[in-house]
Amino acid sequence: MSESKSFGLFVGFLLCATGASCPIELSPPSVVVRYGDPVSINCSTSDGHSAEMGWEATVGSTIIQNVPHVAWTVERLIQTDYDVTSICFYNPPSGASSDQCSKTSTVVVYTFPETIGISGPGGVMVEGETCQFTCDVPNIAPVQNLTVKWYKGDAMIHEDTFKNVGAGKKPVNQSSVLNFTATRQDNGLTVRCEAHLDLRPNGPQLNASSQELKVTVHFGPEGECLSLDKLELQEGDTLGGRCPMTGRPE
Repeated sequence: MSESKSFGLFVGFLLCATGASCPIELSPPSVVVRYGDPVSINCSTSDGHSAEMGWEATVGSTIIQNVPHVAWTVERLIQTDYDVTSICFYNPPSGASSDQCSKTSTVVVYTFPETIGISGPGGVMVEGETCQFTCDVPNIAPVQNLTVKWYKGDAMIHEDTFKNVGAGKKPVNQSSVLNFTATRQDNGLTVRCEAHLDLRPNGPQLNASSQELKVTVHFGPEGECLSLDKLELQEGDTLGGRCPMTGRPE
């Protein structure tokens, strides 16, 4: 078969052997690429001899070449469905002991927002009341690798993962909801959320934090005297002096 023939014709007669017996190597075998960035994977014969080789890919396929190695290279990976497949095919030279075979690389395309949003109950909360805070993470992929962490002050109070949202690879706008029951100890504290995208071991760990929302809680009076049946006051005493109370608003 000549080098000028299309790679699709080569696939037509290719008999694929198992990866374990296929004498080709991918470097790297797995890549994690930000949407719009370049990507390159080299495919070479492990025996060092030239062979008919090429790439069949969602984008960036190559024609068959009689070479010891061939690269799959894309200057800007902008596959809109984020589903990228790249397969290196190998047709050994005449007389070689190996069979025709192929190896498939793993390509993960990701996107991560620069900022995330948070919204919550407007105004004042009342002690014992349960309200919702929402963390909005726009244009995120793959969402299965996303974790949203909620913080009250410096303490993490809740964590959301999205491993079971499906196998889709396209970016989505993902939200996390925190059910928050107010206590008087929460008054004056802040609530925020963080988005974490973990693409290890072949990619980065990315994170973004929302702004902080201050919590204002109103609660009823509290004092030692409230449990007494009666309180005796001497002349000149005041109720506030003998029985200090706390509450908000004061």
